[in-house]
Amino acid sequence: MYQIARAEISTGLRKATVRVEKRLDGTVAVRFRDRYLNIVLCEPRAKAVSAMPAKTAARRKPGGRYHDWNENFDLHQAPPIWVASQASGTRKDSEW
Repeated sequence: MYQIARAEISTGLRKATVRVEKRLDGTVAVRFRDRYLNIVLCEPRAKAVSAMPAKTAARRKPGGRYHDWNENFDLHQAPPIWVASQASGTRKDSEW
């Protein structure tokens, strides 16, 4: 990765196409329109180590036909089946 020298920056250079030439002697030259630009080799930055752990992606509810009709349903708090059947009037105590 190379950086163009500040003195070489001119109008029309932003988002412009430059020609990068790697020569036989190993040097690199950058040409913009009819002139060569002074460049400096950029050293790669060391990756910063974050002190906080990476966030995990939040779980999303499935889309489409999902409904939350059973969101508050808890089987452990439900009455026994025989109590529920008596309350509904489908069976009487004598049938048990």
